[in-house]
Amino acid sequence: MILRSALFLLLLTVPGLAEDDHDRAHSALAQGAILPLSAILPGLQTQFGARLLSVELDEEGPRFVYEFELITPRGQIVDVNVDAATGAVIGAETGGHDGDGD
Repeated sequence: MILRSALFLLLLTVPGLAEDDHDRAHSALAQGAILPLSAILPGLQTQFGARLLSVELDEEGPRFVYEFELITPRGQIVDVNVDAATGAVIGAETGGHDGDGD
């Protein structure tokens, strides 16, 4: 129940998460098909030394994938794809600076 509540609150506060993503995430979480964001996000922020900008939940074939957009303290954007069922990083790409940069 606590994890479900945490996911609901996080989904409400995360920019870029569309209404249909919320419904799909809630349903998938209730079915045990995905992990809550609260179980994945802290590890990603530590691993990449970055904070969350946005997240989307996509279906890629038979699996759900969280697509995270993170930003480092130096303004570097990091796109990270995570298997929503396992929490495993399945792809990461570092982009440029957000805004005018250094």
